[in-house]
Amino acid sequence: MHIVFSLLAGLLFGLGLIVSGLANPQKVLAFLDVTRVWDPSLALVMGGAIGVSFFAFRIAQRRHRPRYGEKMVLPV
Repeated sequence: MHIVFSLLAGLLFGLGLIVSGLANPQKVLAFLDVTRVWDPSLALVMGGAIGVSFFAFRIAQRRHRPRYGEKMVLPV
């Protein structure tokens, strides 16, 4: 079961990269080039990911045990 959820998480992450444009090298270079034509859209994607992660970790900290695992390992 652990392998199935790992695969699904990887597929979801990859799909998110494709949808957000992070898989496009030109878009990433435009984000990193702050001296000419800066593209802030990836900063918005990162901000959204940080916001979702913040609340997901808060919810996970309240749990004593993960739903589909042996033990909970969270960063400190």
